[in-house]
Amino acid sequence: MGSTVFVIDSSPAVHRMVEQLSAPDGHTVIGFHDGPSALDAARKLCPALVIADYHLENITFSGFCKEIGRQDNLAETVIVSMVDAADRLDESKLRSLGVRAFLKKPFQREQLLDTIKDTLAGAAGRRNAKPAKSRTWPPVSTGTDDEEEQESPLEAAADEAPRHEREKEQATMSPSSTQPVSTSIPAQHSTRSQGEDLMKGLVDHLLHSTTVQADRTIATLLPAAIAKEVAGQLGSALGKAVQTEVSKHLAEALAPDRLRSSLREMIQEEMNRQIQAQLAGVDTTVRQTVTDLAPALVEHAADKRLGDLADMGVKKHLPEALKSHLGMIDQLVKKEVEHAAATCAKQAADEIVREMAKDPIQQAVQRIVPDVAETQIRAEITRLSSPD
Repeated sequence: MGSTVFVIDSSPAVHRMVEQLSAPDGHTVIGFHDGPSALDAARKLCPALVIADYHLENITFSGFCKEIGRQDNLAETVIVSMVDAADRLDESKLRSLGVRAFLKKPFQREQLLDTIKDTLAGAAGRRNAKPAKSRTWPPVSTGTDDEEEQESPLEAAADEAPRHEREKEQATMSPSSTQPVSTSIPAQHSTRSQGEDLMKGLVDHLLHSTTVQADRTIATLLPAAIAKEVAGQLGSALGKAVQTEVSKHLAEALAPDRLRSSLREMIQEEMNRQIQAQLAGVDTTVRQTVTDLAPALVEHAADKRLGDLADMGVKKHLPEALKSHLGMIDQLVKKEVEHAAATCAKQAADEIVREMAKDPIQQAVQRIVPDVAETQIRAEITRLSSPD
């Protein structure tokens, strides 16, 4: 039959992990994010196991454990603490407050599952071994981690033997030590008998205590001794079996065909890796080289190519362009020729006229000028000779 398991942690992932691991065993998992709400629910539901983060919200971890210990109906509830690797804590003190196991974060699913199973199995074994009893610890306190404990449960258990053991010890003592001596016996004989009875009861008590202590010591040391012996024997047998198995696997692993196949794969993989690495370096080198050489090569090639293209274009397209503009050129040439001809004709006509009129004009000038000059001279002489 499944048990009720409480998980107290601020991370939902921890809740889901505990729930997934506990579901196949039929356990009911209830998650909480803080300590006070878990305490309120625990008083009603009486969980068998509480998995709590050491850093609880709204309450200290020690205070939480003490509150669990104060409830009579939670006497069989066991606590598992989830701690961080950096936490500095007193495990003995926490164990005295009811903590049965510690899980260091981050933990694996297998660790959590083993802890849950072992803790619940141990709690079930203790319930079957002895009747449930109410806890009388820890004392009422403020629930802080720094307070001093009056007495731990382990010390109380060491100081007080179980009630049924004390009753058994008292039952082994002589009745004379607990019943009044008959008044009909002389006083001296009665005193001696009472002392012997007391001594016998004390010896019986010491013998019983020694027997109980020896049984406890044997029960504590025997499993370790048996485990050591079994481990030694199993170690020898397992060593031989492991050696044989390892030799077998080594022979199979070192077979020539397998080695060739493995080496071929390794070499191929390494070659691919080296090729990728070299290609990456070559790509960088090529880019740098192209960047350095390309401008000059492109400029030289562009100059030569552009010259060739220009020549080809001129040869191909110039005749067509000349043909399309030939008519216009003819008109312009004609106009220029006509204008030049007209100018030349006018100049030639002027020269011809000037040459033709040169002689007649010269003759006319020679004929007219003397007469005019003579007339002018006579008029000037007359003016000068006049008395006015």
